[in-house]
Amino acid sequence: MLEHDSSLLAVGIDARQFIDNNIDNISPTQLSSFIRSVMSFYEKVTAKMLAKFPFNDQILKALVEDVLHLCDRIVTANDRVKLKMSSGTFQLYPASGLPSFK
Repeated sequence: MLEHDSSLLAVGIDARQFIDNNIDNISPTQLSSFIRSVMSFYEKVTAKMLAKFPFNDQILKALVEDVLHLCDRIVTANDRVKLKMSSGTFQLYPASGLPSFK
């Protein structure tokens, strides 16, 4: 299992706020158990998705090839690097720094 900082683990805004607001009342054992349970959930969901995904479907392969070809025509190599960096930054950005949608 690949381990990351648990602060990057997506548990939902309400759960993250609860943990942040009650960290003094949550034992390290409880927090560790919660984090392991969330990671286990993600591992099981990912395994199920990979098992069900039609990797060999010819229609899907053709669609992906068409999209990639279109991207090659529209997006420059430099812009692709920027997009990849931006998407990675966004994925790892703490929830507290994201705009509110309320």
